[in-house]
Parts: sequence; structure tokens; C-alpha cells
Amino acid sequence: MSIAAWVRPALRARLGFVPRELWHGERPWSILTASFVHEGGLHFVVNALALAVFGARAERTLGAVRATGTLLACGIGAFAADAVTDPSGQAVRFGASGLAAAALGLALGLEPDGALRLGPTRLPVLAVALALVGAQLADIVAHGLAGPAVIHLAGFALGGVAAGVRHLAVRRRHAT
Repeated sequence: MSIAAWVRPALRARLGFVPRELWHGERPWSILTASFVHEGGLHFVVNALALAVFGARAERTLGAVRATGTLLACGIGAFAADAVTDPSGQAVRFGASGLAAAALGLALGLEPDGALRLGPTRLPVLAVALALVGAQLADIVAHGLAGPAVIHLAGFALGGVAAGVRHLAVRRRHAT
């Protein structure tokens, strides 16, 4: 679906998410389909790479089905947060950035001491998370509370919340 949207911008417009439309009951499916539509190859590759790296961490702990469901729910929640902060927004939003940021939040919450191996170097997941949050906060200061920065931060926060829920469920299961 993503490749078709690169070739046909009309498809991207049809499947992308527009916050204002959510409040008017128009194209409700777009809150899900927008995650599968990308601007171009680089946009797709960056999101796919982040999902592969951080999503794999979530999958090891939650299993494939739970991890996928959790990330999709976080992606929907990230677009919903954008609709709340920019209810009259008419720009088309798309991409899996909310899911990718959720995967990072989930990975950090599930493995707080986790690190990425970049050749001989280990980069703490916390450093990646701080870089993401810092960049998004700078974007909000510069451009206001709407669009991609909200989607990224909401996805990250929802991933962290999902990890917290997972920890509580495990703790409760062990207590009984």
C-alpha cells in the first residue's frame, strides 16, 4: 500500500488522516490506514527500520500478536491525540511514525537498560528516547502543538504506558 501511495498522491490523500474529519465522522478508517501510507522511500525506510529495531524488542516480550496489536492501538492513539490538539486541522497526516515512536516507548519501558548495537558501539535506548523527545519538544516550541510532533510524542507516551500496563499485569499474575 505504501508504494502505491508514492506513485499515486491521490491515494495518499484518500488514506491519510485529517484531524478535522474525525470530528465530523468522515473517513473514520483513516485513523488506521494513515499508518500505512508514506511520503516516499526515505519516510518508509526510517519508519520500517525503527519498527524493526524497537518492535523486535516488544515482540520478544509480548509475542508477535500482542506486540502488533499494542503498536497498532498506540498508532491509532497517536493520531487521535493529534485530532484532540488540532481539532480543526485540515492537513493530511500519514506515516508509521506514531507506531515507531510507540515501539521506542514500549522498548524503553520493557527493557530500560536496553541498548542498540551499532558495530562496536552500544547506544542506550534511553539516549534514543531522549533525542526523540527533545527534537519533538523543540518542534512544538517552533511550530505549535499539532502535527508530527504530537503524533511522535503521543506514540512514545502510549508505548510507555503499554509497557507499564504489562509490568502491572506480570506483577499481579505473580502475586496470585
